[in-house]
Amino acid sequence: MAVFARRPQDPDWMSKVVPSATELFEVLEKIMSIRLGNTSVEHRRGQYPQFTLGTTFGGGQQVRPSAFCHPRPHDPVIEMILDSVVLHRLSGNAGRVFQTFAPDLHGHYCSMLHDLHKVKPDLPHPWKASPFSAATLNVGRQTITYRHRDFQNLAYGWCSLYAFGKFDHKRGGHLILWDLGVIVEIPPGCLALVPSAVLEHSNTTIGKDETRYSFTEFTSGHLFRWVDNKCSQNWRFGLELFSTFEAWCARLSQVIS
Repeated sequence: MAVFARRPQDPDWMSKVVPSATELFEVLEKIMSIRLGNTSVEHRRGQYPQFTLGTTFGGGQQVRPSAFCHPRPHDPVIEMILDSVVLHRLSGNAGRVFQTFAPDLHGHYCSMLHDLHKVKPDLPHPWKASPFSAATLNVGRQTITYRHRDFQNLAYGWCSLYAFGKFDHKRGGHLILWDLGVIVEIPPGCLALVPSAVLEHSNTTIGKDETRYSFTEFTSGHLFRWVDNKCSQNWRFGLELFSTFEAWCARLSQVIS
């Protein structure tokens, strides 16, 4: 149901990758702090700013898949994120672990993205080695989530999660999977793959002088349905299931007779 992977056996992982990721998130935190000033940022997942990028669909406001929208002042920041070598490595590692532990599910994700981009080649895919269509960088100084489910993600799928920052993972920042009654340590640079759409989850707090950021990747379940429906919402099929007044009267007369 879920995978908690150790750090890769790569000598650069703890000496270069994790410090570089932490430094990137610290820069993004400062940018958001300047942009927001004293404004509080609260949403259903927690109280921290975030950057979300990639392709999405659903939420009742769209007729076709599209890129996540960002205010124009954020454009250079998004470019910095997409150009980050360390995020490419993190995403690639998540994809390899995903493929190792659930090769059929991984193939399902990749096949959907392939079919999606054949029809919509201009849709963004942040990191080509990733099976996921989108990513969120949570850049609050203390990214601690409320209890929640990511209900728009693929219900039987996974999302990936990394934590970074300067915190004692033995004492805080644990991942809680409420439905399973499980609490898991997530050290900086380690990967978790969880079915975030169906399992309610959150994080424990950290020390007041500590920092914790997180990097997640995911795919909306609506994208799979859109592709499975031959890349359309197929409203005509749904409308044709309703009876016209004439057809209803004809059926009623058959029942009466």
